[in-house]
Amino acid sequence: MNVKRIYDLEDRLVKFAIMMLTVCDLLPNTRTGNNLEHQLSKSGTAPALMYGEVRQLNQRQILFIKWEYF
Repeated sequence: MNVKRIYDLEDRLVKFAIMMLTVCDLLPNTRTGNNLEHQLSKSGTAPALMYGEVRQLNQRQILFIKWEYF
């Protein structure tokens, strides 16, 4: 039995971002809760956005970006 698995990372990252935003809604409305909500919302949604952006780049653009950091 040869089953080919499909890993759709973009969909998984979007689901993760939605889950993080749901957790942010559950945090208390205190100074600490607001700070944590801000950090979680930024770090929880960024991977999906960055992954989508990188997927749209072509190989030459990626090579240029890598060269820029060395």
